[in-house]
Amino acid sequence: MEDWTQTARIGLITALSLLCAGAADAGIYTQCDLPQPAPIAWRGFLQDLRNARLAQSGKTSSLAKLYEGELRASGEQPSRIAEASGCYLRLGQPNDAIKLLRSTATRSTDNFIHLTHLGTAYQLLGDYVRAVDYLDAAIELVPAELREMEVLQRKLCQHRAKQKKPTETLDDLYGSTDPEGVAWPKPAVAQLQQLCLWFPTDAKLVWQLAEAVAASGDVRTASRLMDGAVSELALSSEVARTHWKKWKSQVELLERDEKHTSPAFQAVSLRAFGRRYDAAGLPKLSETRPNELPWALLDDTEIGKRYTVKLPGHLAELNGKTVAVHGFIQPQKADDFAEFALGENAIGCWFCDAPGVTQQVLVELKAGSTASNSRHYLTVTGKLSVNLSDPEQPLFRVTEATVKLVE
Repeated sequence: MEDWTQTARIGLITALSLLCAGAADAGIYTQCDLPQPAPIAWRGFLQDLRNARLAQSGKTSSLAKLYEGELRASGEQPSRIAEASGCYLRLGQPNDAIKLLRSTATRSTDNFIHLTHLGTAYQLLGDYVRAVDYLDAAIELVPAELREMEVLQRKLCQHRAKQKKPTETLDDLYGSTDPEGVAWPKPAVAQLQQLCLWFPTDAKLVWQLAEAVAASGDVRTASRLMDGAVSELALSSEVARTHWKKWKSQVELLERDEKHTSPAFQAVSLRAFGRRYDAAGLPKLSETRPNELPWALLDDTEIGKRYTVKLPGHLAELNGKTVAVHGFIQPQKADDFAEFALGENAIGCWFCDAPGVTQQVLVELKAGSTASNSRHYLTVTGKLSVNLSDPEQPLFRVTEATVKLVE
C-alpha cells in the first residue's frame, strides 16, 4: 500500500474515532461538517435533517455551500479522495462520487471509507445488490468501534435488494416489517438518526425513526418527523399515514389539555453538525464595511431564566455594527413587505422546520424599500441590534437593511 493511502487512512480513522465517541458511524464520512455523535437533541436534529435534505436534493442550503466549497478546495488530491467523495454524496451526486473513487480504485481497495462511500453511492442510485458487495468489503476492514452502523446499513441494503419492487412496509432492521411487532433496542433511535442524516431524502427511514420515537412515548416528535416524510418526501404508505394521523390527534389532545411533559431522551449532542465558525479566524471588526455574521455564532447565544441573554464574545462586539448575514426569507402572506424574518435555510413546513429564537433574524428594510417572497439565497446587510431585555420581541434585528441576491 502506498504511503499516502496509509497516512490518509490513519488520519481519517483517528479523526472519526474522536468525533464519534459513544456512537458508531458509517454511510458517509465527511469531516468538514464536524459530525457530532448521536443521539442528538430533537430541535437541533430536525433543523440539521432539513439542512441535509436540502443539500442532497440539490437545493441551496448552508451545508450545500460548505460541501461545494470543500470540493473546490480539495480537487482530486489523493489524500482528500474520501472527503471529496463524501461531499459528492452529501450533495446527492453519487455518480460523481463513483467516478472519483473508481479513478483511485487500484490504490484504495484496502481503505474502508472508500469502499463504504462506493456502497453508499450505489444505495443512493437504488442498486442495492452492488451496494451490499461494497459494504461487505468495507466491513472486513472497518475498525471495531465503527462496525455497528456499517452492519446496519448493509442490513438495510440486503432487505431492499430482495424486493423486486419497493414496498410500503418498514425495512426489516430490527426483526419485523410491522411497526407493532418491533421490539426496539435501546440504541435504535440514535442509529436511525444517523441513517436519516446520511439518507435524508429516504422517506421510509424517516418513518422508521418516527415509529421508534412514538414507541418511546414521544408522539410530538414522531408527528413532526412524519410531517416532513409525508409533505416533503411524499411517503404514501397507508400504515404510515394512519399512524401519523393517530399521533397528530394525540398531540392535539395534549395541547388542549396543556400537557407538556417531555419523554425521557438522553441526547449527547445539541446538533448533528458542529459549529462551523472560528471567531479567532474572522476578520477584525470593521467600522467601514459589513462584518460577516455566521448563523452558528447566533445559535451559540444562551437564554436563561427570566430572559437573561448571554452572548458569545464576538457577537457582543458585533452588536450595533453593520453586518452581512446570508439566508432565506421566511414566506410572508403579503406580496410586498418592509420587514421579514430571515432564516439560515429555506422553510418547507413551518410546523416541522420552524427555527428557534436564535436561528432567525428580523430584518427591517431601509425607509421606502420593500421586498417580496423569494426562494433564493440572499445577503442582508444592515445594523445588528440584539434584544437583551424584552422576551416579547425578536432576539436579533438587522435594521436599515438592504437585500441582495447571492449569485
